[in-house]
Amino acid sequence: MILMNDFFSEYSHYKHGLIEAFTRVCESGWYIQGAELDNFEDQFSNSLSVKHCIGVANGLEALQISLMSLNIKAGDEVITTPLTAFATILSIINVGAVPVFADIDPRTGSLSITEAEKFITDKTKVILLVHLFGHAAYLRKWREFCDKNNLLLVEDCAQSHFAKCDGAYAGTYGVCGAFSFYPTKNLGALGDAGCIVTNDDNLASKMRMLRDYGQSAKYKHDIIGMNSRLDELHAAFLSVKLSDHNEMTERRRTVAEYYLENITNNFLQLLPLPIDRENHVHHLFPILTEFRDDFIAHLNKYKINSSIHYPILASDQLALMNRDFVVSNLDNAVYFASNIVSIPCHPYLSKEDLSKVIEIVNDFSPS
Repeated sequence: MILMNDFFSEYSHYKHGLIEAFTRVCESGWYIQGAELDNFEDQFSNSLSVKHCIGVANGLEALQISLMSLNIKAGDEVITTPLTAFATILSIINVGAVPVFADIDPRTGSLSITEAEKFITDKTKVILLVHLFGHAAYLRKWREFCDKNNLLLVEDCAQSHFAKCDGAYAGTYGVCGAFSFYPTKNLGALGDAGCIVTNDDNLASKMRMLRDYGQSAKYKHDIIGMNSRLDELHAAFLSVKLSDHNEMTERRRTVAEYYLENITNNFLQLLPLPIDRENHVHHLFPILTEFRDDFIAHLNKYKINSSIHYPILASDQLALMNRDFVVSNLDNAVYFASNIVSIPCHPYLSKEDLSKVIEIVNDFSPS
């Protein structure tokens, strides 16, 4: 079986460091907001060349705290993509704001600047930009666009750890960047975890209060906050995995480039290479095909895992039925949702695995 995410090989790779980290935390007797969190926050912020990293409980709350810290509230509008994990949308709803869905750029699968511009009103406060599949594209243009329209740029970096654009990392172009460390991510914990990065000192201070009941000091609650702390164990585990992130990112790029060079099946459409190699960290390798069910069945026959990201647009989810949201023409997003499928793309694929995937993918024809 060729897995979408090979946690068995990953554990084997990091086993010694993870066990050492577990023992160190357990023997410290300190499990929440201690030295391990401080160490990881320093390491991650240094890795991205950003001033502040604020560890939180998960990717959803990284986004939600970002919006809370920016005073986004009921009636405000946040423009984002319908092709994303629903956590992106929940963060908007949870602060009382209105999600506004604009169509995607068919070259990347991410939000289109041209389409987003059509939805700007006097209620628009934020562009919530999701770097889908690990592709951080056109970030300088996005920042210029937001500056021109007096909008805040918040980056959803759940899939784009260590992607770069024009020499700067994803997460550092907006007022803040929100990361998920869910186990499947390019940098994953052994459970739920997340963080926010920012260069704004005041924003960072507020975010630290928001994650910890709104406290500025113990038992001193200055604002209404929540409980969203990155615990010591996950911080320690993440520090272990952070140690070789450059190598892991390079392996992902090598896998994706091998696919792009060798998949030649005319029944399948590949997304183009990024403008610059550093733009993409290939969290996923998406393929578009109008014969998706047949293609998945073909892969299953030869024990190759696949997944669909995402089969139902966020704007079509039942949870939004009785809620306010704005949507118009989403032709590109509908096409992606109807035809997309991801094949394995991770650092633990062997040359034999890749050769088999290429052979089986190229052998596909619809029934």
